[in-house]
Amino acid sequence: MKRTQLLLIATLAALLVVAARTATAGGAEATLTIDSDTTNVGDTVEIDITANVPESPGLAAWTVDPIWDDSVIDALSCEAYQRGVCSTNFASNQGRVTGAAENVLVGEILLATYVFECIDSGISQLTLHVEVLTDNTTGEGDLDEEVIDGEITCVDPERPIDTIRIESTSSALNKDIAVDLEAVNMQPPGLGAWTITIEYDNEIVSLVGCEPHQGSACNTTLAENLGRVVGASATGLIGTFDLATLLFQCRELGVSPLSLDLELFGTAGFSSFPIYDLVDGAITCLEPGPTSAATATPSPMILPPTGTGSRDSMPLSPIAALTAFGLIVSAIAIAARRRA
Repeated sequence: MKRTQLLLIATLAALLVVAARTATAGGAEATLTIDSDTTNVGDTVEIDITANVPESPGLAAWTVDPIWDDSVIDALSCEAYQRGVCSTNFASNQGRVTGAAENVLVGEILLATYVFECIDSGISQLTLHVEVLTDNTTGEGDLDEEVIDGEITCVDPERPIDTIRIESTSSALNKDIAVDLEAVNMQPPGLGAWTITIEYDNEIVSLVGCEPHQGSACNTTLAENLGRVVGASATGLIGTFDLATLLFQCRELGVSPLSLDLELFGTAGFSSFPIYDLVDGAITCLEPGPTSAATATPSPMILPPTGTGSRDSMPLSPIAALTAFGLIVSAIAIAARRRA
């Protein structure tokens, strides 16, 4: 009986240990990250591959494959760490980083550094494919992983950047105002397809109309604060041109941002533009200016006349004044003689 009880206790203990290990391994998560960067065509850039592993149970073995677009970048070399090894040519556009630690690794762990060269303008996505990520060297106890991919943007400094922009302007309350949505510096093969959403503050302005250009179509009622311009061109549109003219009306005082979002932006071959720029705008709604009134012509200033009379009396001329003075003198002389 005692032997049976001891056997049951030992079996239960073993099951509890296995369950604890399984729970620990299944609940642990490691984060794998490959960096992003931007450089010019012809230049090189270093990209790190790192693992962030919880303290328990830690990382013991790994095999991770970075994958890239070999039409945009070329892998020149790599350096592995933590006693691992790496390759730049596991496939034409794929490398491999693999290793096993003598003691499990915890925290932020640098697994490898790759050196890439930009060979053409564009964006190469950098994705990580996980083959092995375990907390022991037997292949058991796999860690749950979260993968954060990266990208390399290769810029041709001689090439203008294809840009979509919406202008900024101002208007008085209750006034309509036209705002142009433009494509700028579209390079060959040209703009072939576009879906552009315009977000605005519908408490400040209302989108009341839209005039499409270059084969576009407008949707002014996508949402209460959203408009959309879509279009396509089989031959490709090159240069700088308007895609639409949007008509807004100011409702309240303030500033409404005009924010752009490209849901589709492709070349004439319907491939994505490798590099582009978005330039947002804004509408400022102002108080109406004062109404201009007709300016009255001022009347000429009327000076009071010389003398002691009223403002309406005419001044005496010099001759009249002398005559009056002589009459006064004569009257005084006559009066003096009579007294004598």
